[in-house]
Amino acid sequence: MASVARKFDCIIFGGGLAGTLLSWTFIKNGKKPLLVNKAGLSNCSQVAAGLMNPIGGRRINLVWEAENQIPFAIETYRNLARQFETNFFYPRSIMRLLGDPESQSIWRTKSNLKAYRHWILDHLSFPKPKLPFLTDSFFGIKGGGYLDIPNLLSQLHTDLQNRGNLISDQFDYSSIAIESNGVSWKSIQAPIAIFADGWLANKNPWLSFIPFRPAKGVIGKIKTNADFRDTAIVDRFFLLPRNDGSIHVGATYTWDELDEVPDSNSITELESFLNNRLPNDWKWIEVGAGIRPSIPGAKPVVGSHPEEDSVFVFNGFGSKGATQIPLLAQGLHDSIWNGSPLPEESSPYRFWKAQPKTSKRWIAVEVARDYLLERLNPGDTAIDATTGNGHDTQWLANAVGPNGHVYAFDIQKQAIDSTRTRLAKSDCSNWVTLVQDCHTRVQENIPKDAKAKAIVFNLGYLPKGEKSVVTETGTTIQALDSSLSLLSSGGILSIVAYPGHVGGYEETQALRNWYVNVDSKGFHKQSISNPSGNPNSPLVFFLTKKD
Repeated sequence: MASVARKFDCIIFGGGLAGTLLSWTFIKNGKKPLLVNKAGLSNCSQVAAGLMNPIGGRRINLVWEAENQIPFAIETYRNLARQFETNFFYPRSIMRLLGDPESQSIWRTKSNLKAYRHWILDHLSFPKPKLPFLTDSFFGIKGGGYLDIPNLLSQLHTDLQNRGNLISDQFDYSSIAIESNGVSWKSIQAPIAIFADGWLANKNPWLSFIPFRPAKGVIGKIKTNADFRDTAIVDRFFLLPRNDGSIHVGATYTWDELDEVPDSNSITELESFLNNRLPNDWKWIEVGAGIRPSIPGAKPVVGSHPEEDSVFVFNGFGSKGATQIPLLAQGLHDSIWNGSPLPEESSPYRFWKAQPKTSKRWIAVEVARDYLLERLNPGDTAIDATTGNGHDTQWLANAVGPNGHVYAFDIQKQAIDSTRTRLAKSDCSNWVTLVQDCHTRVQENIPKDAKAKAIVFNLGYLPKGEKSVVTETGTTIQALDSSLSLLSSGGILSIVAYPGHVGGYEETQALRNWYVNVDSKGFHKQSISNPSGNPNSPLVFFLTKKD
């Protein structure tokens, strides 16, 4: 007799915080999900500090939809605490230090914005910890705290398993069958599949159109006698006091070693930070590593597949899972079963619709710009080493604004003239210096004390220009070597390479070899290729100078 298929309302692949809270949300709303937790695989959720911070990042940005997401998340964790009779969420005031002129300048502007005021603590009443490295250059943040993710996952997984809603098993994407009438996996059937598979989605065939950008993070737990007074400190890294008396410190970012083993360079970064702030007053309890499922643009991807009616995605939360998952989990439930709209900003369609209408070259450039935009600030200095028709130069000029400056180089007069015309039309010529010269001579053509926050190389030939005039391997490598010394701390070298044109393959291979040999102790490295796998598609390389 043939075995009878087990039927559920949906199959959720991925047992991290996203998939687990999604399963709990569905059960709370009367649905019958099956959560498939990949056996033997750790995940970023087990390592993450669970920090909820309304205002974060190098650019001191307000978290997307913080005013809605944070109250909903806190209420969700309170409901879970009542269900399991144990706390999971611990409120913390947050001190954001402003230890350099750049961050102070950014905060002077953003502190006057109405959207920020709700989250700012009064400076005078702030419970300042007794820590030797603190200064008066900071601002206080309310509404934050941390989620004890390992404890929450342990409780929820046990509960889901007891209900018959969780399986811990091995799976690969080839074992999942997506059909017109639903999805099947082994002997289990459901109308829909929801992929909450974290950074593994980078290999998911149904999600290949989404440019996942996994980032490894190393985080540690220390013991110290320092008096934090239950206040989290956000500096170069965060210092997060936990309820058990320990302090979480982290997290690093690397893109070239995607494993879950704490690497020596990252550990050294954290130790240097701790020795500078807490000399002779700390020791490791443990160190761990996880891989964040990040998305360009710093917003998650939630919703239905643009063509496969049975496929949904719930992913890309990066370091903001504890904040964003609860509200978006309820939103996905309401979308699937009630037809309620989801936010357009997090829709998978935002990546899908760009593909048929945009050339591969443009996509590569947009990937580079998304990455740079997260780190460029008004007032920064930037260099366009290959100005072409001026698209990148204009974009950089808009990003740094009139208080910044852009130096743009091209050996062709046609390119310089085209760029000059473009800049004049956009009224940003006053803070751009155009130089008709080879990019190997960048150092000779900018002020001696100038340091760039971004240096952009868009290789190949001039669009609509003479295709025989292309960037050459020898001069390209020479220019790249020279450019590394011009980066400021945290500065980014961005390279878009095109193997498909004449001479492009050789140039790209040489670039790969150069990139691999750049000292990892001085630079974070990441490369991104087109998800299509086409060997002629452009490649994007990033090198970020470590602090």
